[in-house]
Order: sequence, then C-alpha cells, then structure tokens
Amino acid sequence: MRLFCAVKVSPQVSQNLSHWAERMKGNPEIPPNTKWVEEQNFHLTLKFFGEVPEARLSSLEDSLGKAADGKTKFDISFKGIGAFPSMDHPRVIWAGSEDPSGKLSEIAEAIERQTVAGGFAPADKPFSPHLTLARLNHTARPGLPKVLEKHRDAFFGPMTVESVCLIQSTLSLQGSQYAELKKWSFK
Repeated sequence: MRLFCAVKVSPQVSQNLSHWAERMKGNPEIPPNTKWVEEQNFHLTLKFFGEVPEARLSSLEDSLGKAADGKTKFDISFKGIGAFPSMDHPRVIWAGSEDPSGKLSEIAEAIERQTVAGGFAPADKPFSPHLTLARLNHTARPGLPKVLEKHRDAFFGPMTVESVCLIQSTLSLQGSQYAELKKWSFK
C-alpha cells in the first residue's frame, strides 16, 4: 500500500486554488502536457511513507494516533506560488502555506517521532509545507519563471486544520487516486 499522512484542504481554499489553476492552464508559457492536481486531491503532506505492507497498517495507525493525540485545531492560510527545484527550473508548481502558530510543523514533528519509534523509516527530507498544484513533464518554457513570479504573493485563503488523515495513493494513467483510510480529529 502506497501511503502518506496529510491535512486535507478546506473546500473554499480548494476552490480558490482550482480557479487559479484553471486560469494558468490557458497561459501559453505552461507546457501543454502539465499534470494538474485535481481539486478534490489538494492536501498538505505531513509525511510520505511509500510502500507499506498491509500487515504493518495497524502499527502505522497506532503511531499516527499517538502523534495526533491531544492536538488542538489551529488556523493556517495558503499564500504564494513557488516551484521545485526552483522558480528558474520548475518541475513542480506549488502553493505555500503560512502557519503563524507553528502547530503544522509541530504535528509533522510528532508524526515523524512516533512513526520512527514505531519502526517506520525516517523522512528522507525535512518537512516543507506546500501544496502541489502541478507537475511539469517537460522543460518549462522560458517565460514561465516570470509568470510564476507574478503570483509569488497570491492569496488563496485561510482554513482551520481540524484533523490529519492516512491516505492511500494508487497510481494510474489518469493520475494518482486517493482514498482516505483513517482520520484523527483534533480537539
């Protein structure tokens, strides 16, 4: 099972991000075969686990439950457009998140601690809260960095983080299909 833990994005923020993406799809600087994330799949990944044997699922759920235990709801907002590995050489277009309380990083750290203690591999890179909007399969056109730069401060709205979810990702020719396996709600 290909699994990750994430925060699902509120319907209003998802709609705002989707409207932005729709406008961008018509931009001649965006390669035509860019793979856009569908609105219902917007999320903030807290930790990607990769392939997990089904026999280890309950152990993973226990670790995630411990990480979420006692956590309270908090507010974040989505602001800014960026790219990995850089704005000059975009392969992934993302929206940033702002978390004045620091609680998003706290929950990500708790998930890392509890899952490593539960025998799961440590994350291969530091937590970097972002929401993937698109993946570019080919080299971006020369004007794309300027287009993205114009949207560096775009604001997509606030939301309250009320839970974390364990999600199964199934890869297909149509893109990744996500199924929520379990959710842990905050106080």
